[in-house]
Amino acid sequence: MVTVLTETSATESTIPPGESHPKDELWLSTSDTAAITGWSMKPEGFCKGDICVPVPLDKADSFVQRDAINVSAF
Repeated sequence: MVTVLTETSATESTIPPGESHPKDELWLSTSDTAAITGWSMKPEGFCKGDICVPVPLDKADSFVQRDAINVSAF
């Protein structure tokens, strides 16, 4: 379990099961990422409202794996 701090809240979340990630990275499920940060994964990249930040194609695996997002890389 981790506590994610944002500008407006402190939210507890679990680390997605499955693949092992380096301890210095914060991987959250796509649903937790959207609920906690307001950013969601779309074909355009990470989006919050009308603002989207593209994921570099050559580093996509560093940002997204299955149903998990590396929030620390974003």
